[in-house]
Amino acid sequence: MKDFLPRLHSLLTPQRLRYPYFIGGALWLSWIISLSLGVGNTDRDGDLIGTDYVAFYTAGKILQMERSADLYSLELAHQVQQPLYPAPSDNFHPYLNPPFYAWLFIPFASVPYPWSPILWMIFNLGVFWAGLRLLIPRNTWKIFLLAMTWRPAFAAIGFGQNAFLSLSILILAYVLIQRNLKFAAGLSVGLLLYKPQLMVGLGVYWLLDLRRNWRTFAGMAATGALLAGGSLLLMPEATREYIFYARKIAANLMMVPSFPIWNAHSIQAFWLGVFPGRINVAVGLHLVCALTGIWFFLRQRSIFLNNRTLGYGAAVCLTVWITPYIMIYDWVLLLIPAILFWQELPSQRNQLRVVYALLWVVTFLSVLLTLWQWTLLGRALQISIPIFMMLLIVVSRLIRRSTGGLAQAVNAG
Repeated sequence: MKDFLPRLHSLLTPQRLRYPYFIGGALWLSWIISLSLGVGNTDRDGDLIGTDYVAFYTAGKILQMERSADLYSLELAHQVQQPLYPAPSDNFHPYLNPPFYAWLFIPFASVPYPWSPILWMIFNLGVFWAGLRLLIPRNTWKIFLLAMTWRPAFAAIGFGQNAFLSLSILILAYVLIQRNLKFAAGLSVGLLLYKPQLMVGLGVYWLLDLRRNWRTFAGMAATGALLAGGSLLLMPEATREYIFYARKIAANLMMVPSFPIWNAHSIQAFWLGVFPGRINVAVGLHLVCALTGIWFFLRQRSIFLNNRTLGYGAAVCLTVWITPYIMIYDWVLLLIPAILFWQELPSQRNQLRVVYALLWVVTFLSVLLTLWQWTLLGRALQISIPIFMMLLIVVSRLIRRSTGGLAQAVNAG
């Protein structure tokens, strides 16, 4: 590996580094053409514009109808969604998030299709831009455009998902921590309760030094109490229903026959692809891999406690590694460690450039290869997961190499 990275870096000539813009541009152009060839609110393939967004739109519509008690009614959701299609369709996207998250979509639901998902996409691009400006005030446009060539970024917008909103919340929390506003950072991270699994890595990281980070946890608890309390007060039936609904449906979502396992990029989804239908095996192997990841993270404890930038970036990587339900669009969170490591490890930028290039390529290939395997064989190996694991090991070695003197000094003290 010591000689492998320099050899690969020699292939990344200035001309080849322009390839992502051409390939990413072609991907976006094909999507726009597909939308233009669609009928009504659907694209050329008959999918609604925004795809997953329709679940959020439905939740907003149900609240507008003042039927919050039926927020998780599959029958009502189906009734709301069917008129959006030009003809009767079997497609269906249930609302899976907590009740309070539906409040965000009341104004979006006031706008008819297809403008509602388009406004949501613009909103997500806006918050992504704002987050980047906070994180990297200079060369923001360059990073923004390069990020948009990445398959997860395309999926986040094309599927009408909320990954960029999650990303920007985590960026805001990082900026607040750097300014020693830990309670405010906790308030920010608490907003991720609409996807609580995205808080796991940071929780592990901050537990390493609870004495210094208790204000952060207090902020998270305050936001959680506000959101949960408001939800219970204003939507008591939906709040109670969500507790059972999440356990019954969301927890077993990847076992639904129509679930697109090829778009899932988590350890648990990886093992479900290798052992289809063997949920206990997949859960057990996921647990082993997740605990191994946490152990590996804890081994770098002294480095991460003394360098909050590296620690925060590594915590986001840990989140992506150990969370059982991570889709391809959620991988946009990895833009945070990519930027932070680049800023903090200037002496390792040649190696990091290779790591980022490999990750960029594998996210393009892995989805297509997995879909092909699943269609032909009924099982699949999502190559993004083992390659991601290897790249995490490479980056951890780069971190140790750059901070070796500091780590030895800390351990000696």
